[in-house]
Formats: sequence, C-alpha cells, structure tokens
Amino acid sequence: MGTEALAQIYFSPEDKKYTIYIPEQSVTGSSVDFIRDTDLEHNPAAYLVMEIHSHGYYHAYWSSTDNDDELAHCLYAVMGDFPHFKLDLRHLLVRAATGGFHVLVNPYDIFAYPQIPYEYGPYLEKVKA
Repeated sequence: MGTEALAQIYFSPEDKKYTIYIPEQSVTGSSVDFIRDTDLEHNPAAYLVMEIHSHGYYHAYWSSTDNDDELAHCLYAVMGDFPHFKLDLRHLLVRAATGGFHVLVNPYDIFAYPQIPYEYGPYLEKVKA
C-alpha cells in the first residue's frame, strides 16, 4: 500500500470485455518502472485503453514524471491516499492523452460507483488500516 504500482486495462472489441494486465514492474514509495509488453500493446484484438498507477500514501496528483511519461493515445489515471481512499476527485484523477496533450476526465464518466446491495449493508464494517 505504501508503494506505487501500475496496471493496464485492455479492451477486446470482439469479446466486448475489458482485461486488467499487471506488467512486470519495480516499485518504490515514489516511483514505478515497468516493462512494456509491445506484442500485447500492438495486438489488434485488444486495445490499451488505460494505464492506471498509484501514488500509495500520497494524494492523487499528476507529477512531472507522469506528464513526461504519459504520451500515448489512451486514458491515464492516478490513485492516491490509500489509507483513506474513496472514489472521488481527491483520490482518483483521470485524463485523456494524445501526443503529450492532456484533458481532464471526470472519473465518474469512466468508472461506475460501486453499489452495495442493501441486504449486505448490516454485515459490512470498515477495515482498519
């Protein structure tokens, strides 16, 4: 939880399904380096639609490293403040990128807010960090 990490989300137009891929990576509290699978990224049967990485305990923000690295034609997301994470704009940022240009995107336009069925509510309790 205290380190950065990265995941990629692919979409298969044939299956109309999304797949989460975790590339081989080296992580620290302030960086993540990963090995791109160029065969997967250039596979015509599945398109890279998002790279999402964490800032661990730090708040979600776009670092200068993020700005330099996030150049592909896809969505990028950063999550942060994991001890207090909520699906909101303080903890999750999303942007669309193309060629080094970025446009902020509302995370609610990308991710569905999780719904807890009413009958499960009495059985749930907050996990202590």
